[in-house]
Amino acid sequence: MIALREAPAMETAAGESVSLDYRHQPGNFCLGVALRGVTEAVGLKLSEAEVMGLGGSVCFRYGADLPKRKFHLEVCHSGVDMALFGNLGILARQRRTTDRDWAERRMMELLREGRPVAVKVNPRFCEGVMRATPEALVPLLYIHWVVVSGYDAERDTLRYHDNTRFAAYDIPREEFRLARDSGPSVQNGRNTWLELEVPRALVPLDEACLQGIRQMVVSSKYLHGGEGYKGVDAATRYARHLKSWRTTLTADEIRGNALGMMSSITLGGALKGAGRRHYAAFLEAAARTLDAPVLKEAAAPYRALAGVWTGLYARFAAMAADPADDRLWSRGSEYFALLDALAAGEKNAADTLEAALAETERGRMARPLPSTRKAPC
Repeated sequence: MIALREAPAMETAAGESVSLDYRHQPGNFCLGVALRGVTEAVGLKLSEAEVMGLGGSVCFRYGADLPKRKFHLEVCHSGVDMALFGNLGILARQRRTTDRDWAERRMMELLREGRPVAVKVNPRFCEGVMRATPEALVPLLYIHWVVVSGYDAERDTLRYHDNTRFAAYDIPREEFRLARDSGPSVQNGRNTWLELEVPRALVPLDEACLQGIRQMVVSSKYLHGGEGYKGVDAATRYARHLKSWRTTLTADEIRGNALGMMSSITLGGALKGAGRRHYAAFLEAAARTLDAPVLKEAAAPYRALAGVWTGLYARFAAMAADPADDRLWSRGSEYFALLDALAAGEKNAADTLEAALAETERGRMARPLPSTRKAPC
């Protein structure tokens, strides 16, 4: 089992300043960076790739409202937080309330207990992400996750960290109250934050890795129906629909949907390669943890997919600039070739991962259990 350290309690009176010894590392995925921060605060150091892998974050979900000519893509699912904590054996939940005052009081209580707080906010209040996001994608920013680690009573400001830089940001307390309770950030609940109840020990890391990989296989290959299309079957439908845009959509509709795809592939411009490179890095780390070289081999298709997604992002950028560019729409175009490579690549990656998981589990079953017999006197 992985032993944890207790977060130091902080004896701070109401209204006094709070400053946690919080080690922040920036990254590509705002929620992933926030999760890495709050798990490290309780003694478990994970890379951004391990957070995404243990949370089974990489996915392919596609929705098409053909009558309205709108298309939706999801490459990293939003439930990574609960999946991560569940696989590690951490009891956690997203809390939300319509009461700003209570949300603020609770945040301050957690800070005074020595716990940094991951909070969902309106990205318009966060200068780092607004500066880092390509201008064309700014209107498509809906939510952002930050970690609050301090309060300055004299200045009445909060200190928060996001995925865009090492240094912290300071924001007036009243402004932060509005940031967490305004704009698109209120979707699925106003004033939303994470709370963890830290156990004395975690699920062993090898078992957590296996569970995360199992979830990835199931979500990639065996979840169908519901809202939109999911898994590898969705990739084929996605390629077919997007090839038809030139003949079924207006120039403005093409431009709007192309920008939506750019935002989805990179989560607003920050995550390169649709997270596939991160997932490959997780599989390589899991191969070492589980002593299963076959998982390192399963990482290769995801690294190849990262290149395909990066190429598609460039084609969507060209499409947004000139929807009528004939070089995009011919049958032999690079855009069409990338869509075909995506459909085939997502299926190959899922199939390869499923086979690698099966071989890994067979190998673990074949290993002798540790002996519990005492040596003779």
